[in-house]
Amino acid sequence: MFYHFKTWFCFLNGLALLMMALSMIIGVLWEQQHVVAILTALGTLVKGWNDFKNFSVKMDMSRFAFTAHEKTLIESRTYVRGFPLDEFESFLIKLQTMDDTITHLTQPIKDAYVKRYDLKFRYIPYQKEHKLDDQSP
Repeated sequence: MFYHFKTWFCFLNGLALLMMALSMIIGVLWEQQHVVAILTALGTLVKGWNDFKNFSVKMDMSRFAFTAHEKTLIESRTYVRGFPLDEFESFLIKLQTMDDTITHLTQPIKDAYVKRYDLKFRYIPYQKEHKLDDQSP
């Protein structure tokens, strides 16, 4: 999601700057003030829409979610590699708190992304079959 927000943020900022620069150049070279006013209004509208959509905040929240998730994975690897389980319960509490924070602060994932993920990675549940042999040698 970070790159989606970043793309839109950069595109809309670039478009707004281009419209403002174009209106300044046309204003100097051309006598038509209506065109300058329309270009300036459109540039301001695009910049306002970019600010309204809060793409910069969404980028920050996506980056926060990614780094928090990475830190959690690193910490969970340390427990798997044999770190003492004395503090494991506090780690699980911290993990639940971080999950709640990320869930409340970040944007929900679009259904299209979930479908693409499901097509790429198929979930196969683990089923361990126990065969009990009652035959003794």
